[in-house]
Amino acid sequence: MRFTIVSIVLITTALVFTGVVQRPARWFAIDSRNRTGEAALRDSNDRRLDLEEQGESSRLRAAVTEDVAARLGEGRLTLYEAIGAIEPLARAAPEWFLSVRRSYQSFALVSPTATDREVIAVYLLQKIDQLADAARERGDTSRATALSARRVELESRAATPAPAQAFRTRTRFGAN
Repeated sequence: MRFTIVSIVLITTALVFTGVVQRPARWFAIDSRNRTGEAALRDSNDRRLDLEEQGESSRLRAAVTEDVAARLGEGRLTLYEAIGAIEPLARAAPEWFLSVRRSYQSFALVSPTATDREVIAVYLLQKIDQLADAARERGDTSRATALSARRVELESRAATPAPAQAFRTRTRFGAN
């Protein structure tokens, strides 16, 4: 009888001890999974915030470039001033500008040796084309015609060296 009582006490103690030990182990496993889940949730939230920030900066960049192109197309900005307005955007978002450059190079709109300012000039001329197309689609033929004429004017001016550049070229090579 004594052996039976001791065995029962030992077995009960073992069962209680095992149950007590296993519960915290399970609690710890659940807690560590929650921590992993919390970290994943934080990472996911951080990625979402990054994407929202990128989306907002992309929308802002699109609005600014469209406004600059519209003012350039309407003659309220010179090409030089418009390029100067877009340059900070290109520097602030180098990955965007690199994608623009590569896209234009793949379509042979700019040469591989084109300067940033030349790429921006082509970008602005393309934007004016888009504005003219949008005006045509809306039925605003007078605006579409004016934008197209301005684009031709800007393109011809860009192909002709400015007087200061022509002067430097002539004096640099000794021709008068």
